[in-house]
Amino acid sequence: MYTDPTKAYKDTRASSSVSGASPHKLIALLFEACQEKLSVAKGAMQRGETKNKAEAIKKSLDIIVRLQAALDFDKGGQIATKLDDLYTFCTNHLALANVMNDYSKIDEVYRVIAEIKAGWLEIQGIAEDV
Repeated sequence: MYTDPTKAYKDTRASSSVSGASPHKLIALLFEACQEKLSVAKGAMQRGETKNKAEAIKKSLDIIVRLQAALDFDKGGQIATKLDDLYTFCTNHLALANVMNDYSKIDEVYRVIAEIKAGWLEIQGIAEDV
């Protein structure tokens, strides 16, 4: 299933402007928004702010689910399959983090998203050099 990244980003209500941004840039912005929400969730969890924690985790989950929905298995092949597995790992860990109030699980998800984002940004660098 392929979801338009422009719509996915706009639907997250992220603050950055999306007009004129390439699909590649929009995905990068989704990663940034996800990392921001994960940081908010961890901070809220550490402060015992249950409502803020839940809202930030929900927004993080929404972004990850949209990133997962944007995978193109026809073009992406094995890479798309691996990313799908990583996104599933992330959603499962965020659900556990929320229920167990375990911010180490948020840290794990943050690291996975950071790694995927770094790889995504590398692709852009290669595409610009060609």
